[in-house]
Amino acid sequence: MGESARVARIKRKPVPKAPPPSLSKEQIGTIVAQADPSTEQGARDVALFQFLSETGARASEASAVTLGDIDLLAQPGSIRSSYPGPAMSTKRPR
Repeated sequence: MGESARVARIKRKPVPKAPPPSLSKEQIGTIVAQADPSTEQGARDVALFQFLSETGARASEASAVTLGDIDLLAQPGSIRSSYPGPAMSTKRPR
């Protein structure tokens, strides 16, 4: 067995992964306040940013959501996911 094969078999100590940084409520408010909800683009931006911040969805997940994926009657509201596992909830963690 070559040296590189022996090195590859060495078990590595797992490195804890730090959670990604998140925005504070104040930062979210500042960003949302930049959009003008009286315009079509501003209303879209406010809705999109609130959706992202309330659900924790990734940008790619948000862009793939259709109206049929959203259940506003569920308490809390939910978004059907395209992967196995629980649906995204609009209830934020405390």
